[in-house]
Amino acid sequence: MKNRKMLDIMGLADEKYVLEADPKSKKRISKSKFKWTTFLSAAACLLLILNVAIIVPILMSKDETTPPGSDAPGNGNIVIQNPSSKDEPSDKEDEYTPDMQFLKNPALLGAIDAYYKNGGSLEKVEGTLENESDSMQDASQEEISEQLKDFITDINDNQVDGISEGDIAKRSDKYLYYLNGTTLYVYSINGGASKAECVLPLDGYVEKMNSISISTAGEQLEEIEKIDGTEPFEMYLSKDFKTLTIIIKSEEYYGNDMTGIVTIDVSASPTIEFKDFKVFSGEYITSRVVDDEILLFTKYYAPKKYDTEHPETYIPFYLMDKFEDFRYSDAIYFPPKLSSSTYITVSRIDQKKLRVQESVSYLSYSEDIYVSQENIFLTRPISVAESVGFAPIDTEIAVIGYKSDLFQNKGSVTVKGYVKDQYSLDEYEGILRVATTSYIKESDRYVSTASLFCIDIEKMEIEASVECFAPKSEIVRSVRFDGTNGYICTSYQEVLIDPVFFFDLSDLSNITYTETGEIDGYSSSLINIGGGYVIGIGYGDNTSTLKIEAYKQNGDSVVPVCYEVFAKTKFSTNYKSYLVDRENHLLGLAVSTYAAETGAYEDSYLLLHFNGEFFDKMVAVEISHKNTGSARAFYEDKFLYVVTDSDFNAYGVGSLRDLPFTSADGTTSGVQGGTDQTPNGPAWPSN
Repeated sequence: MKNRKMLDIMGLADEKYVLEADPKSKKRISKSKFKWTTFLSAAACLLLILNVAIIVPILMSKDETTPPGSDAPGNGNIVIQNPSSKDEPSDKEDEYTPDMQFLKNPALLGAIDAYYKNGGSLEKVEGTLENESDSMQDASQEEISEQLKDFITDINDNQVDGISEGDIAKRSDKYLYYLNGTTLYVYSINGGASKAECVLPLDGYVEKMNSISISTAGEQLEEIEKIDGTEPFEMYLSKDFKTLTIIIKSEEYYGNDMTGIVTIDVSASPTIEFKDFKVFSGEYITSRVVDDEILLFTKYYAPKKYDTEHPETYIPFYLMDKFEDFRYSDAIYFPPKLSSSTYITVSRIDQKKLRVQESVSYLSYSEDIYVSQENIFLTRPISVAESVGFAPIDTEIAVIGYKSDLFQNKGSVTVKGYVKDQYSLDEYEGILRVATTSYIKESDRYVSTASLFCIDIEKMEIEASVECFAPKSEIVRSVRFDGTNGYICTSYQEVLIDPVFFFDLSDLSNITYTETGEIDGYSSSLINIGGGYVIGIGYGDNTSTLKIEAYKQNGDSVVPVCYEVFAKTKFSTNYKSYLVDRENHLLGLAVSTYAAETGAYEDSYLLLHFNGEFFDKMVAVEISHKNTGSARAFYEDKFLYVVTDSDFNAYGVGSLRDLPFTSADGTTSGVQGGTDQTPNGPAWPSN
């Protein structure tokens, strides 16, 4: 009833979701009443039953004229603006009046129609299966005391300083908030006395969004069914620890997914209370919080059978408090020729008031998105037309400035090759660095390699590049930029052999790079662990082996320092699931290792300390989990806290702050090794 297809898209060895139509599989949910759940205390919960208002679609008269505000920006995209909704979006939402000409723009409808007439279908809209995305650190917190400011950081590592990314776990000074599927858990942080204090089901919100999906699906209800996705909800904790913002997803597919934002008052934790709820059309992709403003990214499909009289069936929207008032995008950007029927909608939302400041949509873009401190970067894979053989992919990158009162469409630039994920992009001092899997033509076929491009964002031009630097038939596996340095790991698709390349990008007129040479396996994540070292987490000589390896630059080469190999071990490639503590040079992750004596896989959490020469195996504690990617952990005050989809525990591991460390330049720090105590647990997985 729920189907998933795996594709090796264009030889990139990336697994992709593909939507399949199945008219025989139809879901029905009552539209009458929905239950809303919130808690008055740790021991009791209050069910609030809200009557559901019937969605009243806005009926539009057909108008084939081109509206005022349509123009063609310098990047070649067509833009349609909705002037009636863009004057004062934050303060006068109640006075919103949709613009009929905007909603009936013939250029937009013509582009969508042309896409399907040329053989386009929903099966060509792919979404990344593995979501390896960094979690961003919260900005400095003026509202909190200096002690708390120094004490609290996000549980996970950051790609960009000052920008927070949603995750399934957030923490304050006293509580850990954890999303397990559709349930929120509140755990106290109190050493060995830590425990679950409150449990809040969120199913009622999902049920509400399902009803909206049904109401806006139109004919698509008979055609399309959602793939059984496994991505969890995500959330943010406000800087003052008073408000939890939870981003939730609709459960079933009725033409388009819905994304909801729920705010909950947690100032009196473990007692918590519902505050507000907003619903946005489209599947949730990712989000960021910057200066108390949410940047929400959703993916919305323009279906084959849309109803021009009901814009909500083919134009992204969000709904006001009573779920009756449709608000459409303030502007829609799209290229003259579409490569997919997918909108990527970017909404900026006041986190405290849950008010939508602005919402713009980019038609024919994909879900690999990077956010810097100044700009948003959207990507669009484009097949390069060729007369013979396999056609490679180029990537168009649209740039949106978000630091002004309204979004700024800065234009776009195209690079050769395919961008793997958000870590393949990085902005530094006005230059966007992009690593791609690119292609070399050999007679009547193409073979993959890797390239690096440096783009001047102001000029929207490629300033410098190093093309086709990787061996033939290799693809980009992981990327990490760090200031003027760049690390790129590539490998063959079938044979697990990789080099790691180090780029010196301090002088774009003279980019230099070195490499490790061939090493067994490849790294799915590259992590800066501090002191001039980079750690790679990935596979050894086969996909059932976990390998953790450290690298450093040594003169004109990149040198592997040491590695640990764990045979018959499963691990998560989700970057958010790792513990990365640069101050103490710690790395932690959940694993499942096959035990020959029992003939089964056993779950454990590994905590390693890198001392500059080798990995100290600090802790291997027994845990329970259904999915290694569900694990989140942090070290604080001699305790290792580990939460998974099945368990939560605090393990006393003693002081780790005096462990010795030798930086890549030979400088030593720390006094002594070891811990004050070691918890009982399983033996360290054998190598």
